[in-house]
Amino acid sequence: MRVTGTTEEGVTIILETPVAVRGRVRIWVEPEPPAEVEGKEDLRSFLDRATEIRARYRCGVADSVHLAAALASGCDLFPTNDLRLTGFPDMQAVMV
Repeated sequence: MRVTGTTEEGVTIILETPVAVRGRVRIWVEPEPPAEVEGKEDLRSFLDRATEIRARYRCGVADSVHLAAALASGCDLFPTNDLRLTGFPDMQAVMV
């Protein structure tokens, strides 16, 4: 899915996602940090992982970010009250 828009300053924004989005979506846009900023690639790979999780396992944005953060920090267990997340294969989800 590809969505385009223009800011008040006339900057064109293009959002591409492998997942079809239904309903309203709120997007915050911040300038990209300079190339020499440390952690930029780490952030990009983290966001790519969260996007992959969302697309592959059809979970919500918050769930995919939480799962990606748990994986990035080396967690072995993921406490949840969402039965759908117990099937995530990269980490053991535990119902609470």
